Amino acid sequence: MNIKNTFSPFSITRILTVFFLLFSLVNLVIQLAKYGFNYRQEWMVIFNMDREMNFPTLYTVLLLAFCSFLFKLIFQLEKREKLPFASYWRVLHFIFAFMALDEGLQIHEIMIIPEVGQHLPGIFAAVWVIPYGVVTLGLIYYFSKFVNHLPRQIKRMVIASGILYVFGVLGLEMMGSIWIRIAGGMQNLVYSLLASTEEMLEVTGLIVLIHALLIYITKYHRQSIEITFDIQSQQ
Repeated sequence: MNIKNTFSPFSITRILTVFFLLFSLVNLVIQLAKYGFNYRQEWMVIFNMDREMNFPTLYTVLLLAFCSFLFKLIFQLEKREKLPFASYWRVLHFIFAFMALDEGLQIHEIMIIPEVGQHLPGIFAAVWVIPYGVVTLGLIYYFSKFVNHLPRQIKRMVIASGILYVFGVLGLEMMGSIWIRIAGGMQNLVYSLLASTEEMLEVTGLIVLIHALLIYITKYHRQSIEITFDIQSQQ
């Protein structure tokens, strides 16, 4: 079995981008219908990026899970070749597996305690951003040497994906919390657009990361994958 004619980073990320654009377009229509024309129907919840446990959430979970799978694949390939930074890929595999679980089950929402948040500055009202922000800073430090060793093209895409994702997940979450204090609630167009932008940046970051990982695999491990598939197909 030859993987050359069936595996293309651009074809995969193109499909992922099409789904992302469709979800974004439907969400934009929903927000305008809801706040511009006071049109509200139950079906809108399943496509609303401002809500959880719906199709956009499922899509994000699948993207995170796919990232986790790619990290594991790269770890196995680099471990077999005894490359020095192989263990970092394994750590990333576990981190993204947890992130997928967190996104699906909304584990971080447990940390949103109104009694605590109301005594904090608006930027920290969603209490979970504090521990997650600290962990993020720790991970940036931990992976800095690893990221610097990556090929230039891959490194740029990985850094760009991280900036997009972190700014979306943490930055816009904190901006949204500030706006909730100002507006006195979430049921307004500005907050909905902030929340939607948060999700869009999050997904964009993941798609950029997936594209980087796929290019990394095809450029630096294509032969290893082809050998693996050829051996398996002959058994």
